[in-house]
Amino acid sequence: MRIQSYISSLVDACKSSYGTCVNVRTVTPLGVKIRLIRAQSRVAPLKTLTIPLLELMACCIGARLVHAVFAALDLPDLKIVAWSDSMVALLWLKNNGDWSVFVANRVNEINSLVPSQFWRHVPGELNPADLLSRGSSPRLFSDSLWWEGPSWLLEPPSNWPIDRLACETSEVERERRKVRLCNLVAGEGEIPWYAIKFSNFQSIIRFVSWMLRFVKNTKKKREFREIGDLTVHEIEHVEKTLIKIVQAKFFPTKDSFPNMNFITDEEGIKRVKTRITERSDNPEFIYPIILPGEYLFTQKLIEYYHRQNCHAA
Repeated sequence: MRIQSYISSLVDACKSSYGTCVNVRTVTPLGVKIRLIRAQSRVAPLKTLTIPLLELMACCIGARLVHAVFAALDLPDLKIVAWSDSMVALLWLKNNGDWSVFVANRVNEINSLVPSQFWRHVPGELNPADLLSRGSSPRLFSDSLWWEGPSWLLEPPSNWPIDRLACETSEVERERRKVRLCNLVAGEGEIPWYAIKFSNFQSIIRFVSWMLRFVKNTKKKREFREIGDLTVHEIEHVEKTLIKIVQAKFFPTKDSFPNMNFITDEEGIKRVKTRITERSDNPEFIYPIILPGEYLFTQKLIEYYHRQNCHAA
């Protein structure tokens, strides 16, 4: 005897909490049976969030729970359907928008567990997950709506609530990622910020190195963060990066120095191809880096290495 089954996740949220309940619906020659399998609720974060964002978080735990139950049951012909009474959250799930980081991360996780085509809208008064989010007395939890699911699940799928996703566009667009475009034009004679703040080349390199380490550490867990003194690799990386920035500003194309034969090395740095390429000297000597002579960055770099080499010619 073949049994057709549905596993349903119903989610809901309010200002104080959000939750989900998972029901299994089986259809047999003896009739339709619906039973509660699992439920989960959580207290809303201390940081105040809008109701649509809390509804999206409810969808997130609902997707996780129904996915786990689906994998555990491992029944043939088992179909997933998920329900939410939030039109805004459903529109986020069903539209590929450039959402804010908070919304985009949760939409991606939800759709990876329960694809958007399996999410449907249910009116709030027909949603048993409302008991989870708003709280209820033990007497109401003994009601058949909680244990046996909504009565409309007993009907054929064609009679289930129909999606009518219509809501205020502003509510949906509020979580659209903000894009700011800046067009900065710097003249060749402009004094760079680091030349004003720092008097020598080494201070510039160390400051930028510490800044980049800080940025990298903010993206890592505490146990994986880099600590201690700057490494030689970090300092060399920053020096080469600043050189490439200066080159991109003064020599953006080959036409910037038509009378020179230059190459770009494996690290993206432009170098002059000299006439002594057959010599076995240091490649840094055979292919010197090209930099604008009158630029303050170049002057500080030359001054630094000049002092390092004890004023050698």
